[in-house]
Amino acid sequence: MGLGKHKLSFIKCHAPTEGSDDQTKDKFYEELEMVLDTIPKDHCKLILGDLNAKIGKEQIFLGKHSLHYVSNNDGIRFINFCTSKGLFISSTDFERKNIQY
Repeated sequence: MGLGKHKLSFIKCHAPTEGSDDQTKDKFYEELEMVLDTIPKDHCKLILGDLNAKIGKEQIFLGKHSLHYVSNNDGIRFINFCTSKGLFISSTDFERKNIQY
């Protein structure tokens, strides 16, 4: 998708749940990496979907507005993936109201 001179690529995905085995999670991230690697480097890459990852506030390189205080295992896996691919987790950069259901 083009937005003026900027090019955007969207990836929609649904990660395995926290209870899934490591082999299933590894396969998901390998496939996600393969898809990312096919996108031209000059495109802005947006990963959309349910990553089943709770991103905590303990990571100093993320934004300060995470919904969770501590990352779960899938959150750590997602943080490591994004860091290795030079991606920013935008959901940690926007302040939200504290809404409880």
